[in-house]
Amino acid sequence: MAHLKLVSDTTLIDPEADRSAMTILLTATGAVVGEVSKVYQTLSRALEQDLDGKAKAAAGRAFNSLPGWQRDRIAGVAMEAANTARSYHAARERAVTALAALA
Repeated sequence: MAHLKLVSDTTLIDPEADRSAMTILLTATGAVVGEVSKVYQTLSRALEQDLDGKAKAAAGRAFNSLPGWQRDRIAGVAMEAANTARSYHAARERAVTALAALA
């Protein structure tokens, strides 16, 4: 079974989507390995530096150094958070559409 890996080449990804995904990954990583872990701190630093090349590459190396079982747990937490966010945004869009129809 392939384990989750963080890749640094996201040239085809929208920067805002990339930032949102990294925020979800950071939160999930903190939930699994703790906010004091070196991996969490490295991911956090990459987000603070607006995902610049060197910081993001360092975050990828740090994340990928975790054992596969930890990356799998992080993936599960992150997917759950992403699904919750997606449901929230879909519900919000439906509400905005309904309100616009009333105007």
